[in-house]
Amino acid sequence: MCQICTNQYEELTILYIDNCPKLMQFPHIQGLTTLYINECPKLMQIPHIQGLTTLYINECQKLAQIPHIQGLNELYINECQKLAQIPHIQ
Repeated sequence: MCQICTNQYEELTILYIDNCPKLMQFPHIQGLTTLYINECPKLMQIPHIQGLTTLYINECQKLAQIPHIQGLNELYINECQKLAQIPHIQ
């Protein structure tokens, strides 16, 4: 399984994850405001990330749920066949 080591990225605010066919999950990365996830077909969950304002998810066929994210301003979802519902966004 592909994993992301978070202890090296404490000041990271924007994260692009692209074409990671083995990525199934990743840990909470505190301080992220923007998260782009593209072509991660085995990704099954996204952790709750407080302060996230932009979330882009494309071609994540096994993603089944998105956590409730308070303060989200932008949300883009495409080609996520197992995603059954989107949480209430405030």
